[in-house]
Amino acid sequence: MSQLNTYVHVQDDRMVTHIFGPDDQVPEWAVKAISNPAVWADRDEYPSVGPSSDAVAEVKSEPDVPVAYSEPQPPRRGRKPAAKDAV
Repeated sequence: MSQLNTYVHVQDDRMVTHIFGPDDQVPEWAVKAISNPAVWADRDEYPSVGPSSDAVAEVKSEPDVPVAYSEPQPPRRGRKPAAKDAV
């Protein structure tokens, strides 16, 4: 079983957040969900859990739908200053 070197927050398939630390046994579903290799104590044993080759093949460099570009907007300014009484 893989050992962590820090605490991590992992969401399960029901979107419930679980916290695992260095002293915890990390379940297999959580090992697959953890994508940061720096959290593992022994990086040589870091499980290979990247996207499958099928998923990578589906990623396209060009979008199917043309991207809509808008005109640049002027910078936003803060609130209008309060009117001062004329003296």
